[in-house]
Amino acid sequence: MFYDLLFYDLLFYKLLYIGDNLKKNIIITIIIIILVIMVSGCINLEEVEGEPKDISKNGIKMKIPSEWIEVRSDANDSLLAVANPNYGDSLSHINQVSVVVQKEKLSSSLNSMFRSNYDTIFSDSSYNEISEGNTSIGSLNGLECIYTFDDGLQIKQQRAFWVEKANNVYVILCTAPVNEFDNQQKYFDFILQNTKLL
Repeated sequence: MFYDLLFYDLLFYKLLYIGDNLKKNIIITIIIIILVIMVSGCINLEEVEGEPKDISKNGIKMKIPSEWIEVRSDANDSLLAVANPNYGDSLSHINQVSVVVQKEKLSSSLNSMFRSNYDTIFSDSSYNEISEGNTSIGSLNGLECIYTFDDGLQIKQQRAFWVEKANNVYVILCTAPVNEFDNQQKYFDFILQNTKLL
């Protein structure tokens, strides 16, 4: 009987000891995760915010990373286009990584214009939807669609934000080659967070 009590006492203390170590390990793990998140956030902000440039054109005010430039867009109803010049195609003179802002008169509801546009686009087999849903840019609520498409030279990914303001629909298109899109996402996010529709 004495040995049984001793066994249970030892087991109890061992469990307490393991419990204390487990608590310490969990706390240390949580602290490490928080530090990693904080450090990675600081690195991304420093990379993007280098000395951002302000652009104001056609009722759009935008901050862009220092290495990005304003470019001409041949897309319909374009108000402003910016690109990362490090990803220009020397043969076609097309910027592979860009953000383009388009504007169109609101002809019906934002939802129906959005749906009609993507029903048409996705009937073409060179376009493949990844996701769609609700989004916001600043104080404006809107819709987002992410998809890939074949432009004839390569597969690209596009993130399209649709917002409504003053009887107009603004579409902000963030585009990059599929294999580069995730790397450019921090720049797209920075530009979107710093875009104002005047």
